[in-house]
Amino acid sequence: MKRTYQIEERKAIQRFRSHLTNDPGNIQLIVPLAEIAERLRNGVDHMLFEAELQLLQLIMEDEVSWLTGARYRRRDGRSLQRWGMAPGSVIVHGQKVPLQRTRIRGGNGDVKLGSYELFRRDEEMQRQVWSRVMRGLTMRGYDPVIREREKAFGLRIVD
Repeated sequence: MKRTYQIEERKAIQRFRSHLTNDPGNIQLIVPLAEIAERLRNGVDHMLFEAELQLLQLIMEDEVSWLTGARYRRRDGRSLQRWGMAPGSVIVHGQKVPLQRTRIRGGNGDVKLGSYELFRRDEEMQRQVWSRVMRGLTMRGYDPVIREREKAFGLRIVD
């Protein structure tokens, strides 16, 4: 079962990367000036963290629209359709952060989003933790370092 999941994950990521190379489209993140000022009160790092999370969600939504067509429009012969939302998580600045992701279904069940699969990989987070452990951070004392963001919630260390 795990091998099938990895194959489907890899195919979804390849499909997403193909979409990125063939689609010259743009996305925009519009943030009101007042919101930027409020985020800056918490620090530039916090503002960048929030902006990156919003950009990841916009990129995932762009992929959903590419696969299913525009929201609330007829499907134009597409076999995939939006199928509600599901809880998920992505890695932002080495932190595992929760978010809601759009589900997509086809004739054979759920279809993986390549952007989501790519953004949820945690190799960078594991590298950061391992680097800190090697520099003297104890395994018992890693929690304050890992939870640098209020939304972060998880860590998985692999041998």
